[in-house]
Amino acid sequence: DDVPHYKNKMPVIHQLLKRKPLHSRLYKFLADPPTTTMQRLKGLTTGSLPTFVDAGANFNSYAITEDNLIDQMIKQDKNIKFFGDDTWLSLFPEKFYKSFEFPSFDVKDLHTVDNGILKHIYSEMRQSDWDVIIAHFLGVDHCGHKYGPNHSVMGEKLAQMDGVL
Repeated sequence: DDVPHYKNKMPVIHQLLKRKPLHSRLYKFLADPPTTTMQRLKGLTTGSLPTFVDAGANFNSYAITEDNLIDQMIKQDKNIKFFGDDTWLSLFPEKFYKSFEFPSFDVKDLHTVDNGILKHIYSEMRQSDWDVIIAHFLGVDHCGHKYGPNHSVMGEKLAQMDGVL
């Protein structure tokens, strides 16, 4: 089979775009360096651009004090449940109503964080005590670091995420 392992593993994206065109969008994203998790989360939640100064803080992340989506949701009395990469709790200490965090820095570990999320998320989603759920899976990212995109394990992790969505 000549199809790269990372291609066509998430048909749910195509299905959403086709079946729910008013409620779905697909954007191309090119990540400029640096691309550490902390910087990307800061950019995603504050709207700021990541800097190389932030790169040095990736392994010792600090609480975000700038205006951000998490604080804005809390100001609107939203209960936020979090699942996944423990970097979020360093950036947003004591902000989540409930959290299931898992260690994120072992890039050779493709399953602990993802399986930990899956162990808890569905039962928590059935509860009525939340307004927003954030789930930060790491398997695809770690697979990219360990094997690169065109490896059979990448196809497996992408298929797993397709099933989650």
